[in-house]
Formats: sequence, structure tokens, C-alpha cells
Amino acid sequence: MAQTAQPTQVVTAQSLAGMSPQQREATLSSLSPEEQESLRTQYEVLRSNANRQFMHLAFRKVAPAFAAGGGYTNTFSQGGTMRWDFPTAGGAYAAALIISVNVVITLAAGASATYGINVAGPLAIFQQLVVTLNGTQHQFPPYILKYLSALSRSSGSVQPSTVYAGTKDTLIETNLNNNGAYATAVGANTWKFKFRVPLNAIAPTNPAGLLPMMSSATKPQIALTVNSSLLGNDPELNAIRATGGTGNAVTSATGTVGVDVEYMDGQNFWSPQALALDLSGEPTVQYITDNVMNNIVAGSVQRVRISSLFQHYAVIAVCMDGVTAGAFTALTNVAKIELDMDSVGQNVFRAFGTGTNLDIYDFYEQIRETYQQDFDEGIVPWVLGATRGINNPDNRDGVQLLNMTPGGWTDVNVGVQFTAVGAVYTPRIALYLVSLNPAGLKLANI
Repeated sequence: MAQTAQPTQVVTAQSLAGMSPQQREATLSSLSPEEQESLRTQYEVLRSNANRQFMHLAFRKVAPAFAAGGGYTNTFSQGGTMRWDFPTAGGAYAAALIISVNVVITLAAGASATYGINVAGPLAIFQQLVVTLNGTQHQFPPYILKYLSALSRSSGSVQPSTVYAGTKDTLIETNLNNNGAYATAVGANTWKFKFRVPLNAIAPTNPAGLLPMMSSATKPQIALTVNSSLLGNDPELNAIRATGGTGNAVTSATGTVGVDVEYMDGQNFWSPQALALDLSGEPTVQYITDNVMNNIVAGSVQRVRISSLFQHYAVIAVCMDGVTAGAFTALTNVAKIELDMDSVGQNVFRAFGTGTNLDIYDFYEQIRETYQQDFDEGIVPWVLGATRGINNPDNRDGVQLLNMTPGGWTDVNVGVQFTAVGAVYTPRIALYLVSLNPAGLKLANI
């Protein structure tokens, strides 16, 4: 009796979607080149549509992160590093961090000592925020969020957030933004606020930057470092400065910091069926501390190369001349700003000031027109990818990114010319980026 042949299993785009990335590649490699190409195309369309549906329909939930050593909050101390683990949940992806700060900063009376807050604001109490998942995903000083949040939308909002137009409740404002007042009086000063770190920073409907939370073996971790001294003249490294008298000092700085994770797990109001997200093949978004130039010379253009060769959604130069305590620089001390195609500086994307016949304030007029507000003097936002929105997260053609991946620009430099530099603190030019990394997340072991 002849043996009946077993039917061949048909591979479809839907069946590929239910596989792990390793299983998917193994299955595709067993097919002919023509079948592979056809199925890959079908699968990418299916994945893109499913991801779009997830981002639009899934609502956001919030869960507390677990502090190292137990509980949910860490103790605030100058120079200390606080750590948290992300919570875990099936099918969940982290979209934002909400960091809650409640500290008491006590300032010495000295001899008629007086104090002021530095230009970067309350977020300058922190030196850097690091988020890791199979390597470093984000590393940057949190005060940069003050400017990135404003660049992300034209409502004039900054972090810690407040309400500029519409109804503002005093109690809510007190708990979210210290009622907008960060006191620096002699004695004990309470600073209580929350600030938000969007992980998918390009657009709320774009999945690039979401971090998986479903594995207890490999999960994202957070490290938040407090500046070693809260009092000083450096606008990046000190939140408070002495403005008069003698004997100025921070006698104590105590309190707690907690982190909540805002996430999506596919739950939605449309159907009891949870939606799924597939990040394989997706790029990711990273906050990056890039080059810092310290040996600043007055009277000539100082050029700093962008060393991270990704697709940059935001490039912010922080120009610090060391002249005035607590300030980045005064625009009256900036003779020229430029964004160069190379380190020679002859080929420029844009340039304003000396030798250009363009006033530096033309640049800031464009910024005001776009965002309906001004930025602190010394903040130069060169690349503003958020100017272009994304309706379809699979289509990035409309986003004005600086492409420094192979085939794009590879030697982009930021140039600044100071008329004078000082010694009140170390003069420098620092570059901070929000970048699209085409390599995406390392999803193995997750």
C-alpha cells in the first residue's frame, strides 16, 4: 500500500508574525529567493500596519520602577547614583519615564549670604540619566529636557511642565512643578516636582525608542546621578549659585526620588483582544551626550565635530563662555554661530554673525517663529526634526533629520565664536543629541 504524502506547510505573512526573529529568519532562509522576497514584503506591510494600530489604539498605563535595595524610592544625596529596575509585564513596552523629586535643600546663612538658581533650572541638580538595556540606550544630563520638550511641540511647554494657557490648578502645579518657584532662601527650601522623559521621542505614534518590558531576565535599568555639588557657578554642574555675602554653602540636601514607567501592553478600548507590537527591524531612539570641547579660545570659530554617526532628530549645542556665574553665555558675547558640512568650515549648512552679512538674531527670529518662545542664551538648537510631524510611523520621509549614517553626512561640525572667554567656570561647548539608531535594539535574550 502506497504511503500518503504529507501536505506541505504553507508559510504566510501571518505565520511569520507569530515567530521570534530567529525563527523567522530560519524559516525564510529555507525558501527560494523569490518566495523570500515576496513573503518579506508581505510581512513588512503586515508588521507596519499592526505597529501603527498598536501605537494609535493602545492606551498608556503607569507602573512604579523598583529601586535598588527595595521599595520604589531612592535616597537623594549629592554625588550619589540612584538605580531602578523597570517593572515587567507581558507584551508591554515602555514609552516614557516620569521621575518624581522631593528634596529639601538647606542653605547656610553665612554673613548676609544670598543665593540664586542657575539658568538650567531645577533639573541641574542631576548630572546624568542613564538607561540601559543590552547596553546603554540613553545617557544625558536631564536639564536638556527643558529645551527638548519645548522643541517637541509649539505650545511653549518645558520640563518640569506647567500650563501657559488655559486653566491651571494651584495644588496640581505645586505637586508637579513646585508651584513654579524654586526657592533659594537661607534655610530649608523644598523642591518638589516631576519631569518626563519620552523614550519614543520622535513622535507619540512612532514606536522607535520603545523599550520591551516583558522579560524578567533582561530588563531595562535606570541610573540617575546627582551632581557632586549643588552650589557653584557652573550652569551644568551646579543648580544654585552664590549671589552675595560670604559663607555660602549647602549645609544639607536630603529627600527622595522615584521613577514611574509609562507603558503600553496592547490593551485598548476597541476590543478585548490585546494588540501586539513587533520591534524587529525597527530603529530605536537614543539620547546622547556627544562631544565636549573644553579648550576654548576667544576671537576665532571653535568647531566641534558630531561624533555619533546616526540619524539625528535633534542637535543642541550648549555654548558656555565661563564669563558669568550661573549663565551659559550672553548673546552679546557670541560673534558667530555656524553648522558646517566639514571641519574646514568653508562649506556650511547655515551660518550667522561675523562674515555672513546675517545677524545672529535672524537665527533666533526663526526659532521664535517656529516655537513661539525664546531659548536661554547659549542654547543653539541646530537640528529640529520635531518641526516635521509623522502620521505614519513607517514613513520617515517627512522628518528633517541630519543623516550621518553611511551615504549621508559624515563630518558635520558645530561652530561658535566667542568675543571673550572667562574663568568663572570652565568654558566649553557641549553637544547633545536625540538620534535615530537604524541598528535598533538588540532583541536577543529578551
